[in-house]
Amino acid sequence: MDIVDYAFSILESVHSEEMTQWSIVYDVTHMTVHYKTKSTPAFKKFLFSDFDFACQIPSKVIDMHTDRSGNLGSYFIEYSTQINRELIGESFRGTEFLRDTPDAVLDQLAKYPESIICQKIK
Repeated sequence: MDIVDYAFSILESVHSEEMTQWSIVYDVTHMTVHYKTKSTPAFKKFLFSDFDFACQIPSKVIDMHTDRSGNLGSYFIEYSTQINRELIGESFRGTEFLRDTPDAVLDQLAKYPESIICQKIK
C-alpha cells in the first residue's frame, strides 16, 4: 500500500458518517494534494507544479465537489468575487446558525480576498 492510500485508510478509520465532509492528504514529498468529498467520493488530486504562484498571476479555484476525478490541475478557473459570493451564499444558507446572515454581510465577506496584498517572499 502506498503512503497516500495508507493515509486515506487512517482517515477512513476515524471518519464520522454525519460530520466528515471531505478527506484531504498532503503528499509533501511529491508536492501533491489528494482529496475526496462525501458528495463526490472519487479520488481527486492536483500538483503544486500545475500552478504559477507569482503575485501577478490571477488566483485559481475549483469546485471541490466536481464529478471529475484524477488530476484536476487543468480544470481550475480564474477566481472572481462572484464565484466567492456564490460559494459563501451556498455555505451560509446551508448552515442553520448562519442561514439568516444578511446579504450585505455576505457581500462584504466575498470581497475580503481582494484586500489581501500578494508579497514576494524573500
